[in-house]
Amino acid sequence: MNKATLLIALGLAVAAPGVRADEGRTMLIGPATITQPGQYVLAADIDATGSPVILIQSDRVTLDLNGHTIRNASHEGHTVQIQENARSIRIRNGRIFGGLVGIFHGVSNPASETSLSLENLEIAEVYSAAVTVQNARSIEVLSCRFRNTGLMGLFFGGGIDLSSPTGGVPGATGRVENNDMRDLNGPGLSVTGQFNSLLVRGNTIVRALDWSITINGGGVRLEGNTISGPTAWGIQVNGTGVDLIDNVLSEKCLLASIFSNGPPTGIGNRIVGNVFQAQPGCAGVDLLQVASSRNVIENNLIRGSGTCGIVFFSSASFNSYRGNMLRGNAGGAVCDSGTGNTDNGGNIF
Repeated sequence: MNKATLLIALGLAVAAPGVRADEGRTMLIGPATITQPGQYVLAADIDATGSPVILIQSDRVTLDLNGHTIRNASHEGHTVQIQENARSIRIRNGRIFGGLVGIFHGVSNPASETSLSLENLEIAEVYSAAVTVQNARSIEVLSCRFRNTGLMGLFFGGGIDLSSPTGGVPGATGRVENNDMRDLNGPGLSVTGQFNSLLVRGNTIVRALDWSITINGGGVRLEGNTISGPTAWGIQVNGTGVDLIDNVLSEKCLLASIFSNGPPTGIGNRIVGNVFQAQPGCAGVDLLQVASSRNVIENNLIRGSGTCGIVFFSSASFNSYRGNMLRGNAGGAVCDSGTGNTDNGGNIF
């Protein structure tokens, strides 16, 4: 091939959305719409103004950012978007900056078969949430980093937003593990809808405005997460069958709220082995608020409240608390205006 022919070939490659590489992979060199199954790899950083920059319209797609960055100067469109019902989608190993949402999957079909795995990604400087996934059959968010989200305005965007229609997706499952979320203008994790099982474990959430985690649904296990301030609140649960296990919350004023927004929500949750340490100077603020029924509260360390360690509101009934360390709360260990809430022993006042 002479020099002129080589330059023409290179020019065609740069203009095309993808170039076939070895091992059956397609190299992406600019904004693209993916319409065929396969493995797609970024060959370089992409700087664009798009809605979206990358659109995935096929099943069985792996998008490997290959350590590169996708930058989207637009705040009106999503940076990476997955089409409704696209199955077996994996996005990994790189950075996504800008856009309204970093990775977006929106769906109206309650029988969606979408399965999505996000691994080792950094998403920052988005105008709303880093990740929004609606009504997926399966979702994994693993070892990702989210920074500086919600540039649109106060309390406008957080880290991960997972939602499903009323009643949930039958058999929906998920894992949100070992992610680091900092400086978010909204919740680190927001869950709406019922899951068969959603494990949220080993995540770090620092400086999230609004609640750090909100659960409006059920089938969620929050385990071994670390949440710290110094702004806003901790965990809010309005659901059934939610476990709060061995989480550490500090530098917040209101650490957790378990409430009911009408039956059957807010019933039958477990709050076990957590450490609730209030931010100094939180006068007049409760650490654990309970406004619902038939929850088990055991083996927690709750200290530093400006009022009471555990507060049962008038709507709280038939809750059990046992084995909790409740010293060092200015208004006392337990304040109970509910009905049938019982001290089942082993609490230290």
